[in-house]
Amino acid sequence: MWPRKVSQEGRPGSFFADWHALDFMQQGGTVAYGIVPTRPGVNAVDSASIFLRWLKAASLAGDPQKFAQRAMITATCGLGLLDTSAVAESFGVAHSVSKLIRSLAGSPELDEEIAFGN
Repeated sequence: MWPRKVSQEGRPGSFFADWHALDFMQQGGTVAYGIVPTRPGVNAVDSASIFLRWLKAASLAGDPQKFAQRAMITATCGLGLLDTSAVAESFGVAHSVSKLIRSLAGSPELDEEIAFGN
């Protein structure tokens, strides 16, 4: 199934409340959670707090580990309006949040990434 994009500036709760969305995931769909803010200075955003908001919403809807296994983390939107350094900051935060979610999912890629220092 094609990924489904959810852009909610760090508020994934309404996605998990939608039975159509949950059905999409249960059928093997992957969701791109657009939960990383896109504004200058985004590197000051705490990746752990974004992850915890996602985890809380996922836990209320079901098994967060299963949701994590079907997740991609992206910026909310508007990267094209930012300068290059702000885009890089947003990608850095998305990468950090993604590592936390992959850890929850039990992703073997995370072990390789840690071993190679990425």
